[in-house]
Amino acid sequence: MVCGVALAAPFEVKIHDELIAPYQEVAFEAEVKLYQPSLSSPINGLVGQSRFEIAGGISRGSEISVNLFTSHFEGKTQINGGKIAHIYIPEHDETGLFHYGVKNEINLINGLNQSQQIFYEITPIIGLHWSAWRLTLNPSFDFYLNGERKTIFAPAGKLTYGLSDHQAVGIEYYSELGSLQHPTALSARPDAA
Repeated sequence: MVCGVALAAPFEVKIHDELIAPYQEVAFEAEVKLYQPSLSSPINGLVGQSRFEIAGGISRGSEISVNLFTSHFEGKTQINGGKIAHIYIPEHDETGLFHYGVKNEINLINGLNQSQQIFYEITPIIGLHWSAWRLTLNPSFDFYLNGERKTIFAPAGKLTYGLSDHQAVGIEYYSELGSLQHPTALSARPDAA
């Protein structure tokens, strides 16, 4: 469910944790979502967005990835840009209590009927695990390299409970608080849960 008055949902709604592509292996990920734009949006009807990622483990604690973003709305499909990212996890031990790392990425995004945005994003990765519970926090900062936006603080987090080695249930939260000097009003934030 996506809330708020944003013109478009973010192309990537993902919490980054310590799970990365294994060293010298390749991983592929696809994400597809539907959302209803706000009433003030010039776009009518549902919007489908997708993200395709290919990642490779370049060392025991890091991966590099390339992403492609697409959208489908009002009967047309378009490519909306992509990103190149690097994730570094110093200790890749999925059974430990505490994990940390960092993701760096360069994004080039053409929004839905919007101008191109180029920005650098840095995302700290903080993870706590106890028993079957996992809490992961991503307090991200976006540094815009063009346009009117400058620096955006976008915190995200998830809490999951592991049902087995390969299944879990949980809740995720995403927000964009705006700049640290002038935070966005609560009613205007593109929050998602």
